[in-house]
Amino acid sequence: MPSPFILSGCSGGGKSSILNELKDRGFTVVPEAGRRVVADALQTNSAALPWIDPQAFCCACCDLHMQDLAKLPDQDSRIFLDRSLVDLVAYLAMKRITVPDNLRAALRAVSYSKIVFLTPPWQEIFVNDSERKASFEEATLEYEHLLSSYQSIGYQVTLLPRTSITERTDMLLNELDQVDA
Repeated sequence: MPSPFILSGCSGGGKSSILNELKDRGFTVVPEAGRRVVADALQTNSAALPWIDPQAFCCACCDLHMQDLAKLPDQDSRIFLDRSLVDLVAYLAMKRITVPDNLRAALRAVSYSKIVFLTPPWQEIFVNDSERKASFEEATLEYEHLLSSYQSIGYQVTLLPRTSITERTDMLLNELDQVDA
């Protein structure tokens, strides 16, 4: 089975829309652990929220992400992940919080494709909701940490332009087709 591809970037940059388009085109897509952890924490009154206990939030995300990876279908077609463990490390670095040992160990154990796609900050499409409380400025800082983190550990980062969902998705797939050729 080929390693899954990561689509990451700042909150509100259009990742989910691109991943929905990939899913509509028949690809396997793994949803972001963070949004599911936040939704569960809000429902259960857990402190594992990024604005209450960032480290507990990241540990819960790590656990859920690892469960997701363990359930990936054994297939030859491309699989796309909404974020990765690298995002958690970048988030903790941004918050100046020590990365827990279990997250470091999990990151060493996973195998992602070395090609990563990032969505840059895009104020015109940025919105807040019950699971995304960060400001656009915080999202921009998040993006800078993500870009730096992925590049510093050797990932080939492709920035997706601020264009339509279809154009962004086509660009992503075209780049992967060129790598496969």
